[in-house]
Amino acid sequence: MGEARVGGYFAHALAERNAPAIASAMTEPGFRLCRDAYPGGTSCFRVPFDLPGPVRRVLSHFRPRALVLVETEWWPNLLRGAAAFGVPVFVINGRISRKAYRRYRLSAPYWRAVLRGVEFFYMRSEADADRLISLGIDRIRVTAAGLLKVLPPVRSSETGRLGLPGADREVTPIWVAGCTRSGEEPIILEAFRALQGEFDSLCLWLAPRHPERFSEVVALARRAGYQPVRWSEVQGPISQKVGIPVVVIDEMGILAELYGWAAVAFVGGSMRPFGGHNPLEPALAGTMVVFGPHMEEQHEAAAMLLDAGLALQVQDAPSLAKAVAAMLRSRCKAEVRQVRADELRERLLRVRSRVADDLIARLKALDSGRVG
Repeated sequence: MGEARVGGYFAHALAERNAPAIASAMTEPGFRLCRDAYPGGTSCFRVPFDLPGPVRRVLSHFRPRALVLVETEWWPNLLRGAAAFGVPVFVINGRISRKAYRRYRLSAPYWRAVLRGVEFFYMRSEADADRLISLGIDRIRVTAAGLLKVLPPVRSSETGRLGLPGADREVTPIWVAGCTRSGEEPIILEAFRALQGEFDSLCLWLAPRHPERFSEVVALARRAGYQPVRWSEVQGPISQKVGIPVVVIDEMGILAELYGWAAVAFVGGSMRPFGGHNPLEPALAGTMVVFGPHMEEQHEAAAMLLDAGLALQVQDAPSLAKAVAAMLRSRCKAEVRQVRADELRERLLRVRSRVADDLIARLKALDSGRVG
């Protein structure tokens, strides 16, 4: 789903430059996000199965000017099909984690052949670029462009689509734990229990990463001694959900806005070895962020936030409770934090603009070569 969001985000950047863009997604939630979030000039379809027939039919139907792949969506038949149709391929936000690199090295000749048709790689960091080059990819086709991430809307004093009340946020602080994975909710609930003595009005909103875990997380909260409420069960104004000690978010596509109205955000996939999820989303909305020790897949973003003083990293339930308590006590520093978040947002926007402009320039040069 992350790839779908970044892909749609970049497709929107191309559409802004009058380059008609199409966004594709692999999963059903990713498809809905792509379709709903980027309507202006961007159509969305499901990625075909990586088989010669489906790939050929999709490419024949759309006749794309270029194919832009996100992160590691390097499907062999899709790449071969693009070469057969004369479609130049680009990779944006390319990444090769340290863990994945070991697997790539074992089959380096295969990947050199698969990736031969990629015109240019915009890798997210120097480390990712170096790993790719060490597999035998020509250095001239690789650059460390920087992170391409979906940016949440700037927090406003006005209520957003969900109508979350700003006044209640100050009186009743909300801790949003987003994209949580198996084994993390008990740690979060233990930390929440420890915090309730000092912050008796604190609310915990749990947003599991996968919809199939909604009922499981409700059961976990009950076993921890709470009476959790599903987000979808409370009808009427959102203010009616504020004040309920534990809420399980069972609706997709609203986490970015919930982060923006939270007092503190925990980013899941990080207390257990899942590699972490995007910590920039809450931080850029001006929300204090905490994550666990396992941020291998998000190490550049995590380092950015730690260096900017916009996040804390923890190891277990006691350190999580301590970090959240420190953040709740320091809410008076929100203006300073927002300035830093705005600076980081501008830095990331420059990356998106630079990559979009460079890709369009490369396409124009390719077109000129074909005409010549």
